[in-house]
Amino acid sequence: MLDAAGDLTSGVERASARYYPLVLVVGGHGSGKTAALKALAVSRGVPCTNLSLHLSTAMLAMTESERRLQVTPLVNRLLTDADAEVAVLDNTELLHEPSLQVDPLKVLQAASRIRPVVASWSGRLDGTTLVYAEPGHPEYKAISNPDVVVVPVLHTSTSREGGST
Repeated sequence: MLDAAGDLTSGVERASARYYPLVLVVGGHGSGKTAALKALAVSRGVPCTNLSLHLSTAMLAMTESERRLQVTPLVNRLLTDADAEVAVLDNTELLHEPSLQVDPLKVLQAASRIRPVVASWSGRLDGTTLVYAEPGHPEYKAISNPDVVVVPVLHTSTSREGGST
């Protein structure tokens, strides 16, 4: 099994010297992203935040146009209010919702300027291209040479212990 906490700790160290101290834990559904993030959070003594749940709860009473305007400020406020050396964010899929009209990578990069961020990215790394969804899907994105540290999670498990990945 992948030593995810060790790989992520190394990723956080590599990212700390970058303009955007952002580490993306990249893998498909069931690949072990959540387990890796939780292991890192436990080792660092910080929470592992379900970003989609946090955002959807905060935006529940907002209109669609308010939601678009508030995504980045809500993520930034979450990191500003956090009392942790690093923010660990899982379930980031809501950032890809087309109606929000945001660039998920840019939102996470901006947040990482507040404090280092380790976040899940449901997708894959094709060479140096970060991919989310498949061509033709409304949420499809292919980002060449993202200015972030990418840690692919390749472990495929048959159990879904500890939540979604």
